Amino acid sequence: QIPSGQTSLLSWNTTNAASCTASGGWSGAQATTGSFTVGPLSTTQIYTLGCTSADSFMTSTSTTVTVGGVAPVPSVSLTASPTTQTAGSTIGLTWTSTDATSCSASGGWSGTQAVNGTMNIVAAVGQGSFSLGCSGTGGSASSTATVSISAAPVAPTLTFTSTPTSLTVPGNITLTWSAANATACTATGAWSGSKAVSGNQTLGPLTSTQSYTLACTGSGGVISNTVDVNFTSLAGAPAASATSSSGGALSWLFATVLFMFAGLRLRASRC
Repeated sequence: QIPSGQTSLLSWNTTNAASCTASGGWSGAQATTGSFTVGPLSTTQIYTLGCTSADSFMTSTSTTVTVGGVAPVPSVSLTASPTTQTAGSTIGLTWTSTDATSCSASGGWSGTQAVNGTMNIVAAVGQGSFSLGCSGTGGSASSTATVSISAAPVAPTLTFTSTPTSLTVPGNITLTWSAANATACTATGAWSGSKAVSGNQTLGPLTSTQSYTLACTGSGGVISNTVDVNFTSLAGAPAASATSSSGGALSWLFATVLFMFAGLRLRASRC
């Protein structure tokens, strides 16, 4: 059985036959073994082959080729959502087909697929073209969905330091920072305001411990670092004391000062 407009292949073989003759939908002498293409056909045909032996015995056989309507050509539709995506995110593929018996994926995906279905795929750079080919009795068809896939944003990094990191007397400090993959930075804590993505700033004089925070933002997220500057006043340190095991060096010094002071007073009284 074939669709209208197609051909059919007749094949035969014989034993003990000397000659064969075709009749019906075909005609003429034929080899005792062979094949013959008939068509294109638009109507059903009966093909008969009669063969005769050397002793004039004859036999024949027939086959019928039934012509039906032309099988419909399959159709397929494949869509992707969204059509713009970043690597690592999900792409949804949806497809439908008609008059198809099998489908196969290629491009950004692969493998045998159902004739209708959906699938989620993790996007990767260079994967932007998805194709689906479907076939059936009447032929084949294909559909392609294109997605623009960009590289995933890179998380920002930040280096943030203070020079010095501790003080014992009131003084200035210099904050230095550098951010990568960032577009803006904001200061909080003991300082404030918008900052460039890299730079330095001198602050002070400091008279107490302070914390400085810097947060930088980029397409890949936010990063924040904090620098603590410690202030320890010398005025608040405990008084030092010292002793001498060889007779008291500090006591000797104190006695010398008193002796000199007494001598000065004696000179003044004589005058």
